[in-house]
Parts: sequence; structure tokens; C-alpha cells
Amino acid sequence: GVGSVVLPLITQHVIQRHGWRAGYLTLGLLALVGFPLTALFMRNMPRRQASVAGTQAGMSIREVFRTRTFWILCGTILLGAFGANGVISHLAALLSERGVSGAETAIALSCLGAAGIVGRLLTGWLLDRFHAPTISMIMFLLCAAGITLFAYATNAATGIAGAVLLGFGMGSEGDVGPYLIATYFGRERFGTIYGLTWTAYAIGGATGPVLTGRLYDHASAYQPSAVLFLALTAVIAAVMNLLLPKYRRAHEAVSAVTLEPALAE
Repeated sequence: GVGSVVLPLITQHVIQRHGWRAGYLTLGLLALVGFPLTALFMRNMPRRQASVAGTQAGMSIREVFRTRTFWILCGTILLGAFGANGVISHLAALLSERGVSGAETAIALSCLGAAGIVGRLLTGWLLDRFHAPTISMIMFLLCAAGITLFAYATNAATGIAGAVLLGFGMGSEGDVGPYLIATYFGRERFGTIYGLTWTAYAIGGATGPVLTGRLYDHASAYQPSAVLFLALTAVIAAVMNLLLPKYRRAHEAVSAVTLEPALAE
């Protein structure tokens, strides 16, 4: 999140001083810094077999595939990524076409990253207190509202407002997805299930920008209708959360497990 705030400003500065090739080179070198940091400091924690009470531990991948919940999660993640990445990948060109300067576009992208940080922190707090699918639905609707603002953005203020809404919603969804996976399917095969659901994210994130580009090539402009189509996919993702079943939050499940033996006595 911090990187998404700082990098657009750094990149825009390098492009203005040294050109876009230097901008790409700078981004590549900064990404490369992650290799030695990971090699030096990242370590696995000791393996723990304990599971959280109230979650489904031990479901096989075949059993997960047979649940409606898994496919609903995949669908919401795919559609959300389709709409969000469809507009973000074209955001600089879209705002530039509407008369927004490169420096103002960089600020909008930085605001998107900053809103993502706030969204992650606030959503983590909300998930401990409210039904996660409801939180997810609200966040997807915020994404849709941000994308809708981009459809009609003609100045920097509107672009920044859209970026804040979209960034808040996207950052929040990064919390909700893993939380729902652990809640519905347990943690024994969390890594595999997480990888499968976020393969759906990769599919949506790859196809959204391509379709947006094709629509631009066809119309020679970023038509509001094309951007609104991306917003519609986020709305559909939001509505799909209503199909997810209810669950017991972890602390409620622990309380139930603690009380049941006493009640039996």
C-alpha cells in the first residue's frame, strides 16, 4: 500500500526528467530490491497443527469444488478484478484524454494507494464485528461508484475522488477474500484454495484491461458506456455476496465450544 502511494510520484518525476524508458527501468530496479530482502529476512514460522474452532477443517479440494460457496467466491473475485483492473490499467490514458495532466494523474494513483491502506485497516476491524459477505458487498459497491466517477471525469478532482473510492474498495477486498476462505473452508488447505480463488482474480485482471483496450480501439475514445460496463461488473460481484451462507464468527464458535460441555453436565 505504501509503495502504491510513492511509486506513481517517483515514476512521474523520472519520466519528466529522463523519459518513459527510464521510468520502466526505475520500476524494475525497485522491484528487484525485493529479492535480497526476501532472501535475508523471510522465514517460515514453525508448523502448527491447531485449527480454529468453528471452521471446517479437513475438507478435500474435491469437496471444496462441490460447494456452491467456492464458486460464488471465485465469481465475485473474478468480476471485481475485471472491473477494477479494467479501469486502473487505462487510468492514466483515460484521465489524460479528459484533459488531466500527468502530475495530477500521478496524484490520483497515489490517492488510490493511500485509500487502499485505509480500506485494509478499517475492513480488518469490521470483519471482526460484522458479517463478512455484507462488508464485501459494500466494498464492491464502493468500487463501482469509483469506476462510475471515472466514466464522467473531466477534471482532476473527479478523478481523485474516483481513485479514493476504488482504492478503498480494492484494498478492503484483499482482506475479505482470505477471511472468507478460512471461515468457510478452514485452514488445512488454505494455501491451495487461496491460490485457486485468486487464479480467478488473475483471469479477471487479465481480461478486463484487454476488453477495455478493444473498446477504446473500436471507438477511438474512452466512452462513458464502456467504463460503466466495468462498473456494472463490480455491482454484479456485490450482489453475488448475498448468495453466500451465514457462518459463526470465530469468537462465537469458541464460546459455543466452551459452553457446551458445561451445559451437558
